[in-house]
Amino acid sequence: MIRINLLGQTRPKSARRPVDTGAALPAVFIGAGVVLGGLVLGYIYFSWQSKLTEENNRIKQLTAQKTELQQIKQQVETF
Repeated sequence: MIRINLLGQTRPKSARRPVDTGAALPAVFIGAGVVLGGLVLGYIYFSWQSKLTEENNRIKQLTAQKTELQQIKQQVETF
């Protein structure tokens, strides 16, 4: 059946039920945990990368020093 509003008044809108955010709370904690875990892993990764770079530079420096000392040793042996 078709209803027709002949009075010309606007009908009051039905009140919406409040949204239950209780179900979203675990998702927020899981998301925060993932973000925090990512930050910790990123910090560990970059700290290890900096240590690795320092050690590689030290290895290059010691290798250069070794070749220099080998040349000096060779010069001493020729005399």
